Amino acid sequence: MCVFNQKKHYCLTILTILLISLLNGCDGGTDSAASYQSLTGNSAITLGGDSDDAAFTIAKTSDDGFIVGGYTMSSGQGNRDMLIVKMNKLYSVYWQYTYGGADIDNVQSIKQSTDGGYIAAGYTQSFGAGEYDMWILKLDSEGLISWQYTYGGVGTEYAKSVEQTTDGGYIVLGYTRSFSAGADDIWVLKLNSDGSIKWQNTYGTSSYVENSYCIKQTTDGGYVITGNRVGTGDGASDILFVRLDSTGNINWSKTYGKGKQSFSFSAQETTDGGYIVSGYSDAFGAEGMDVWVFKLTGGGVIEWQKVYGGAGNDYAYSIIQTTDGGYLVSGSTESFGSGGYDMWVVKLKSDGTVQWQNAYGGGSDDYAGSYSIAQTSDGGFLIAGNTNSYGAGGADFWIVKLGSDGSSGLFTTQTQAAVSDTGITGKDILLTQTVTTVTPASVSVSPVKSAVKIGGQKTNTKL
Repeated sequence: MCVFNQKKHYCLTILTILLISLLNGCDGGTDSAASYQSLTGNSAITLGGDSDDAAFTIAKTSDDGFIVGGYTMSSGQGNRDMLIVKMNKLYSVYWQYTYGGADIDNVQSIKQSTDGGYIAAGYTQSFGAGEYDMWILKLDSEGLISWQYTYGGVGTEYAKSVEQTTDGGYIVLGYTRSFSAGADDIWVLKLNSDGSIKWQNTYGTSSYVENSYCIKQTTDGGYVITGNRVGTGDGASDILFVRLDSTGNINWSKTYGKGKQSFSFSAQETTDGGYIVSGYSDAFGAEGMDVWVFKLTGGGVIEWQKVYGGAGNDYAYSIIQTTDGGYLVSGSTESFGSGGYDMWVVKLKSDGTVQWQNAYGGGSDDYAGSYSIAQTSDGGFLIAGNTNSYGAGGADFWIVKLGSDGSSGLFTTQTQAAVSDTGITGKDILLTQTVTTVTPASVSVSPVKSAVKIGGQKTNTKL
């Protein structure tokens, strides 16, 4: 779920807004946690300035804190910079930096690495060979840069998802126009621990647009990819799911859809060796877009599949398997809540039935980002996104702390989405796998201490 900005009328308005929202970093030094309000209990905080700031990705860290990434237009060096914020276990800001140049620079995915630092992936217009290039940064535990490279050609390349692999290197997923067979193709880079490339492949066709948003390493050392496949003629989109082996060769690839508009930004391997996939579709359900979740076997056969929604448009951007064996889905809803779009979180049991469902927000638009869920040690959850209802101005980072039952302060609305089964069968497809020969290009950006603040005059969030 990934370059996001979150407003998409039907298929493209929310997708476009979600796809453009990312964060900026800060310059040298460490902020004292004591100088910030902390997020305790079931509540929320905003983080931002006078312009737009939006959180896109959150991950739990080994100290029981969290790392949050997105973009800022309130601070930084240019149009839009990466903003990365480290929060401690009391949910206070430990450090925050922007990273960027004169143009647009966004982070799409961030994870902690085994050395206590972080790996961040996104895209840059400020540096590189083309219009946009992948930009990968390795940070130490204090947010300072260990190494940074762009990867790309003369066209446009985005990095959407990154994680550390079991060999100590990294897997990066995105899509490319410089090296594609037709329009966009999936692009996967396997990096060594120093950012050099171990292998690199595109996957696609000349007659479709293949976009990819999430990659996860599986227990056997391979990888799963989720995204969408759009017909260049009729514009119909199906969810695309690809299974790779450890060397990047395709084991199998399938599409799931019904000839209308279906998208997915998140999937992961489940404890039984299958996969859980979340997205949204207008091919079934109530009206407009509905959240679509399906459970796959290890071979890609659907075990169960359900849509969840109401009279408006409802979107899912992130899903995780929870410690109780169920699932948590986050996204946005127009059908329920307090006004405009609200952040929407649905807790599912292992068979896809709803355990609880809530909207969170105020009178304006509020969204969850992609890769936006982290389960906390107390059994609750943190959801990262952006809010136009609260904060200092424009859109602000919004980090919402949920109890295990979904409770979270006065801005919580219980929802009653309709749930129905769907009857889709996955279709085998043939993707062309092509080796690319890109060389990493070094970048010399320094982190800049961010000026964004917690809270602000527009805030009425419970702190």
